[in-house]
Amino acid sequence: MRKGNSYLALGLSLHLRNADSYFESLDGTKFVDNKNAGPVPIIKVKDAYWLNEKTYLAADIDGFYASSKFIDGADFDFEGSVLHASLRAGLLLTDYLETYFNLRFMGEPPRALPKTPTGPTASPTTDLRSSISARTSS
Repeated sequence: MRKGNSYLALGLSLHLRNADSYFESLDGTKFVDNKNAGPVPIIKVKDAYWLNEKTYLAADIDGFYASSKFIDGADFDFEGSVLHASLRAGLLLTDYLETYFNLRFMGEPPRALPKTPTGPTASPTTDLRSSISARTSS
């Protein structure tokens, strides 16, 4: 959807995952190895706002939330989500060259539900990165 100097896009994609999950109790007496494959639906949002003819702000955001074996065919109950967001401020230097500052976030707070033999677990992963880049186009 475009309006004036901005646009917004919403979408869906499907990721086919092949997962290996390992859970071990803290005392080492219980261990579970789960291997399976299945679909993961992903919601996507993309937008940009042009401040003037040369300067813009943009975002690309992908995320999903899944729970239970019903959604993606796992043979155990689970709950998990991932958010991948890229926020960008750019400057067009010429008709074919631009530079931009990018801030990227990836977060994943998985949690196994008590139905696994080892009990509830949590292993959150979060990554925040920034970069300054240049891009050319023909």
